[in-house]
This record gives sequence, C-alpha cells and structure tokens, in this order.
Amino acid sequence: MRSEIEERYARMIRPEAVDILQSLTKKGLQVGVVSDCTHELPDCWGSLAIAPWVDAAIFSVEVGQLKPHPSLYLGVCERLDISPPEAIYVGDGSNELTGANAVGMRAIRLVTSDAAQAFVYEAQPDWNGPVIESLTALASDLTFST
Repeated sequence: MRSEIEERYARMIRPEAVDILQSLTKKGLQVGVVSDCTHELPDCWGSLAIAPWVDAAIFSVEVGQLKPHPSLYLGVCERLDISPPEAIYVGDGSNELTGANAVGMRAIRLVTSDAAQAFVYEAQPDWNGPVIESLTALASDLTFST
C-alpha cells in the first residue's frame, strides 16, 4: 500500500514539466534532479514522464543524506560533469535553496499560485534570492533577477 501511495505522489508532476524539460534540453542544457525521498521514487523513476528528460538524478535514500547536505548537490554536478557555479537549482523554498547556494549553485525559488498553501518541509520564509512563478519562466528567461 505505501509503495502505491508513494508512486502516485511521484507521478504528480507540474503539468508543464515535460514540455519545459524538453525545451531546456533543446537549448542544449542538461537537467539534474536532487530529491529527498524514500526507496519508492528510485524504484519507479524510469517509468515517470520526466525521467527521459533528466540527465542525472540523486536520491537521498541512496546517498544516505538529506538536503541541504552538500553531497547531494555536488553529486548531481559530478554526474552532469559540471561545476556548481554552472548549475541553476530550482526549489520550492525549503532549506534546499541555502544548501544549493552553499556549494556555489545559483538557487531560485519556485512559487506557484496553485501551491501557495502547500506544505514546504523546513521552509525558508526569509528567502531573498531569485524567485520565479512558473517553470515556464525557467525555460524562457535564464537571466532571473532578484
């Protein structure tokens, strides 16, 4: 039962996610995922609609650390063969943003109107870095201002 629930949760992606990931790939960018998760996500990863558009994924359950531990961010950069300053990290506003910044990534908070009341684990309400209101903004403008 738990695996069914977790897998259902893993399949709940933003409606525009696949199109945005395809667009980023067409622009020649690589895509990485850093996820705090249980074993169900790695188990079903290959069957998710976004998986073909992700070049590298790091799952906390496999690394043995949670965000904001540097090993997660550095691990995805290593798998993408880039340095952290070459990476843009998009997250929902948890301590993951500070963790990404701490290793040298450029962190951007995604704040969408449909998720305004969503629970954010270890939220950072005082985030003063860049913010975007949709994944579409990520694909259309990679210059983000604070």
